[in-house]
Amino acid sequence: MFWKLLAAPRWIVGGSLALVVFVGYSIGFKLTKEQLSWPEALLIGALGGVVVAVAVVLGLTMRRRELKAVGVDRLSPGQQAKAYRAAQKGQIDADPEIRAATLRIAEYRVKGGSRQKTLLVVAAVLVGASAVINLTAGSGRSAVLGLVVVAALVVLVVQLRTARRRAAELLNAAAGDAAAHVPASASAPEPTSTSTSAPGSTSTHAPSSSPSGSPDNGLSEDGKG
Repeated sequence: MFWKLLAAPRWIVGGSLALVVFVGYSIGFKLTKEQLSWPEALLIGALGGVVVAVAVVLGLTMRRRELKAVGVDRLSPGQQAKAYRAAQKGQIDADPEIRAATLRIAEYRVKGGSRQKTLLVVAAVLVGASAVINLTAGSGRSAVLGLVVVAALVVLVVQLRTARRRAAELLNAAAGDAAAHVPASASAPEPTSTSTSAPGSTSTHAPSSSPSGSPDNGLSEDGKG
């Protein structure tokens, strides 16, 4: 379902999902745990909404940047969704245009996936360190919020790793399919011609003629040696 949201505004998508999670978490925690007060339940719901909003916005931003880098953003929203879905599932679409776009996405993920993963890991470490500092300083809410962001970044790292693995499998499958359809050579090279003359042709080793025009067969004119 995620690929269907590629063309939608990121903040609207993230905010809508965050609102749904906020309402659901708040009511759910209040009904299941009566000892919680409404402010506490609303706080839990807000944290859940923040996690969803951060994950969705970051995910859509990364995907759109990915599509733009390989030129897939020039396709229609429906074609972008098909190419992205094929790359996510590791499948090859029958449409040549979608197939080419899918392979470009897969190649980009294989080459640039490690850099994106490094950036996400560094961000998770920095945010985690900030959460620990806030926790030791007695700011529990800031620490919890930081841990929530770290959890969202970890989810993105896992998704990126899975997407890169499937992209590599897709490229290998496409390479094997292309090799299987390479046509064989039309014919073997012709053998080198020999010195044997065809029937009816003049031999290249005919006896030489004497200056008088008669064959030079080693005999004198009177027939004697």
